[in-house]
Amino acid sequence: MLRIDIVESEPEPQVRPHAIGTPLEPPSTRQLPYPIVLTPKSKHVFFMPHESFNVLAMLSSPMAMMMILGGAMMLGMPSLMKNVDPEALEEFKEQHAKVKGFQTAVASGDIKTG
Repeated sequence: MLRIDIVESEPEPQVRPHAIGTPLEPPSTRQLPYPIVLTPKSKHVFFMPHESFNVLAMLSSPMAMMMILGGAMMLGMPSLMKNVDPEALEEFKEQHAKVKGFQTAVASGDIKTG
């Protein structure tokens, strides 16, 4: 790496190199030819190709996982409810009715109910 200082003078600029990490004072006594011809070490690639379509990557996103899990629960819940014993099902329905009553009371503005 090299730092190049250009000092304006009357006829043409003076170009002086400084190694990076060294103090700038005293100024370098070495002068470079003007105009400077620089050649690159490598070519920088600015273009990045688009990723190809990947179904597995699309399905592994958090949003898709939530949709898949929600759909699986929606499809699987009726079969799970068939296998629950009647006593637990009755208890679940009572709790559901209590929660539904509280939700309707809050929605209607009746805060004292509950």
